[in-house]
Amino acid sequence: MPVPKTLPRFGWLLLAIVLLAGCATPIGIREVAPHDSYRESMANPLTEGVTSNATNIVLRRFDLAKEYERSPAGVIEYLHDEALRDDRRDTLYALAELSYLYGERLGKSLEPADQELAPDYFLLASIYAYHFLLDDRLEPPPNAFDIRARTACDLYNFALWRGLATGQAGALNFVPAVRKLPIGALAISVESGPIPLVARGVRTLRAGGQVCDPRGVHSQPLKGDRQCPDWREEGEPGVTFPQAAR
Repeated sequence: MPVPKTLPRFGWLLLAIVLLAGCATPIGIREVAPHDSYRESMANPLTEGVTSNATNIVLRRFDLAKEYERSPAGVIEYLHDEALRDDRRDTLYALAELSYLYGERLGKSLEPADQELAPDYFLLASIYAYHFLLDDRLEPPPNAFDIRARTACDLYNFALWRGLATGQAGALNFVPAVRKLPIGALAISVESGPIPLVARGVRTLRAGGQVCDPRGVHSQPLKGDRQCPDWREEGEPGVTFPQAAR
């Protein structure tokens, strides 16, 4: 049977459509208002309840974005091990955000066991935020113009507050103890005497200092250009973390 003369033309047309589709760019542009663009670029666990752009970069580096949705605890443990081998600070920052978000997810769970585990992940978040800011690593600490530094201070404060809010009706529970965490354990000691190192305030933090104040961050506004709200007066109790074992 003879082949129709129109078949070759149809074949070439189909091939041209396939080739043109393959050349289409996967990147598009959409117009947004300046306010919306700023809000999206500044999104983080405390402002929008999502990971920031900085954390998304770390998740994509290790191809863990989808895995975090399926197994947050597993991804946190994996990145923890990476942070022990890799001196880049952005992994610590990602761990702070991811631990905080997972703590919030557990806190909203209907399972009592999940709710009891939430403060432990908040405490982990505060530890990771602290070491992102102040740990002794080959990569220098973030400077005052790094947006992650401001967010890490806030994460440290809020996460520490929520990590220690294990008393009745969510009251802060300052009790000397060893808290067994999902990764490792943390010895907590309570000292009521003067803590000279916090008297240096914001200047010590900007120069690679020691600690942000964990007091009442949910009720006190930021003042001036402080890097962390509510610096302690001498004699008031606080919590500090030792240098990480390397």
